[in-house]
Amino acid sequence: MEINRFCFLIHAKEDISLPPFKGPALRGGLGHALKKIVCIYSGPCKEDDCPVRKSCVFKRLFEPKEEGRNIPAPYLIEPPLDGKRHYRPGEEIRFHLVLFGNAVNYLPYFIYAFEVLGEIGLGKGKGKFTLTFVSAIREDEEIGIYNGQTKMLSTKKLPILFGDFKKGDNPSKLLIETITPVHIELEGQTLKTVEGFCFYNLFKALLGRLSTLSHFYGDKKFEWDYKGLLEAAKKVTIDEPASTISFTTIRRFYQRRKKEDLLTGTLVYNLIYLLKIPFSKNQLRILVSIE
Repeated sequence: MEINRFCFLIHAKEDISLPPFKGPALRGGLGHALKKIVCIYSGPCKEDDCPVRKSCVFKRLFEPKEEGRNIPAPYLIEPPLDGKRHYRPGEEIRFHLVLFGNAVNYLPYFIYAFEVLGEIGLGKGKGKFTLTFVSAIREDEEIGIYNGQTKMLSTKKLPILFGDFKKGDNPSKLLIETITPVHIELEGQTLKTVEGFCFYNLFKALLGRLSTLSHFYGDKKFEWDYKGLLEAAKKVTIDEPASTISFTTIRRFYQRRKKEDLLTGTLVYNLIYLLKIPFSKNQLRILVSIE
C-alpha cells in the first residue's frame, strides 16, 4: 500500500484563533468545506434519497462505510506542533496531509476544499486565509505540486513516502511519545493506566488498522505472520519507571462527542529479539498517528 504525505502552507488574511491542538479544527473545517463543494443538496444531507450516494466523495473520505459498517478514513492530518494559538494577517500555518493507498486520487478535492475553507474561515471568529503552496514529501525531499497564485496542480509523478512495508530494526527498547493527545478505547472502555497500554493491545490495534487500510485502499494484501507477531507481543513488558502518562480533557467542536479524555505522555517498552518489528521507525511513526 502506497502512503503519500503532503505539506500545506497557508497564510492568514485575517486574525485566526485556534485551540492549542489544531487537528480537530483543521479536520472539521476540511469536512465542512468538502461537503459544501461536493454535496448536491444545499441543506442537510439526504443520504437515503441521494442519487449519487454510492459515489459521494464526502462519504468516501469522511464517513466511509462498507457493507453497512464504518471503516477507517483514508487520510490523516498532522497539525503544527508549535502551540501557537493566534495568527495575524500575513503569518503562515504549515501542516501535513497523509493519504493512504488509492486516496491519493482525491488529492485535488483536498486542495480545493482548503481553498474553499480559506474563504469560509477557520477557527474561532472564522478568520480567512489563503492556500499558498502544496508540496509532496519523501523523507527530506519536497517537490512543489500546487501554487496558490496560478491555481495549477502539477501532473508530475508524486514521490511515495513508503510503499511496501519492510522489516525494520530490532531494538531492545521502543519509546512512543504522544506528541499530540490521543484517545484510545479497548472493548468500549477508555484506557487510562500504564498497565492498560500493554504492548499487545497497542500492537494488535496497529496491525488491525494497517490490515483494514490495506484491504480497502491498497492494491494487495499483506502476508505477515500475524499470529506469531501477536504471540511475541504478549511477552513484551512496559518499563513502568520510565513511562509517564497523564490525561487532559478537551472539547470537540466537529463530532458528536463533545468532550473526551486524551492521553499525553511517554510509553517505554522492553522488546525481545523474537519480536521482529515489520516496520521502520518512519513507518511506525505514521502508523501510530493512524490510531
